[in-house]
Amino acid sequence: MLWRWRGGWRFPDLLNLRHKAVARTRQGFHIARVFRGVAEGDLPRTTDTNALASFYTIVIDGMAIRARDGASRKALRAIVDLAMAAWDTMAQKKEADAER
Repeated sequence: MLWRWRGGWRFPDLLNLRHKAVARTRQGFHIARVFRGVAEGDLPRTTDTNALASFYTIVIDGMAIRARDGASRKALRAIVDLAMAAWDTMAQKKEADAER
């Protein structure tokens, strides 16, 4: 399907595929980074890598939307602080697992 829109041609099916590919690539990057964290001992081996990567992908995507819509730096930094608190919880779990 081809649409003409404000002087340019749009290919909705191709745009949809592009958006999906970008999202998969971004999610894949986060999964790879979490796997690396497990491999290097930064996270426990029991970490649900897919869930953790999905969580941070959603946080980052949400922050991008909030920034686009005019959120202040202060508001965005508060989100980062909360996301990093979740990371700290995972690191503390690693230390507790090591003590057992």
